[in-house]
Amino acid sequence: MPAALIWKKVMAPQIITANRVDNGRVVYLSGSGEWSESVNDSHLIDTDDDLEHLTEEADRSVKAQEVMDAYAIDAIQQEGRIEPTRYRERIRAFGPSIHPDFAKQPEPEHFEHPDGVIAITMDDA
Repeated sequence: MPAALIWKKVMAPQIITANRVDNGRVVYLSGSGEWSESVNDSHLIDTDDDLEHLTEEADRSVKAQEVMDAYAIDAIQQEGRIEPTRYRERIRAFGPSIHPDFAKQPEPEHFEHPDGVIAITMDDA
């Protein structure tokens, strides 16, 4: 059985993310306790009551082996969209920043590419 999760107090608005056990996909916890692949379906936690309720839901899902590695991340609501604030979590939510064809969801502005650039690669030399 997995160890109990440790959650930090809410300092800034947060959402809860994890990975599905059956396919490894990134998921987000909604206010109803359902997991969704869309970050916009996540519930923005801004009160201690929300934090307590949703961490209990996440803990149950981890113990039931539906998801793994559940944790809270800082996020903001901007123009009707929920967006993680850390770059690593933005990549988990929206896909790689190297090319728009690889994006999982509509590409946010911070992934704009210079004119003519379609991909960034590393040279083997």
